[in-house]
Amino acid sequence: RGGATIKLKRKWPGWTPTANMLRTEPEVYGPFRRGIPGGLSSPLGSRALYLYRGGRDTYYRIHGTNDLDSIGNSGSAGCIRMFNQDIIHLFEQVDIPTRVHIRGPEESQRVDPENYERGVELPPKIISPEELLGVEARNADHLPIFE
Repeated sequence: RGGATIKLKRKWPGWTPTANMLRTEPEVYGPFRRGIPGGLSSPLGSRALYLYRGGRDTYYRIHGTNDLDSIGNSGSAGCIRMFNQDIIHLFEQVDIPTRVHIRGPEESQRVDPENYERGVELPPKIISPEELLGVEARNADHLPIFE
């Protein structure tokens, strides 16, 4: 919740789990500790807007996703997920820097009560590197670290 600034945006971004993700859910994120390259398999989808606060990366993103069931639900590490076509459209509209206001629960309930708590908490989807990356996963320990 609160204010943030989009200071970076990327097309087809790669993704690497944060240290906190690796610590709290190693069974989910451990196999991807070196990251996933940008492209159709990346959890960040087709575009990502990077949120900063006080000049520091928050590690939260507004991004596309290939996990359509997760949109509008609580199934991420705090990022704001959008359909790929919607983030592509938004990406083209956003200048750097752009201020963003993220509503907290109280404000969301006040301004949009009919949609408050509409989403559900989703369990993590555990997927193997081979299933996600195919042949690339065979050499996962030799892949560069992706952001």
